[in-house]
Amino acid sequence: MSARAVPFHCPYCADEDLRPHGEAHGAWECRSCMRAFKLSFIGQLNPATLPPTTHALPPTAGAEHHERRTS
Repeated sequence: MSARAVPFHCPYCADEDLRPHGEAHGAWECRSCMRAFKLSFIGQLNPATLPPTTHALPPTAGAEHHERRTS
């Protein structure tokens, strides 16, 4: 991420009406939800130190109660 990167959507309401907020670098305001927020780059992750991920979705709780009943 460069110093010139800008957010395209508000992280709270997803609106696109964003403007710089004050003089602080990375501070933005959303005119739609009237929130101000700050974005900053923390760093890159090292894939070797990350736990393995699984892409399986957890079972939906209560899915057995949504079966279609025929009369």
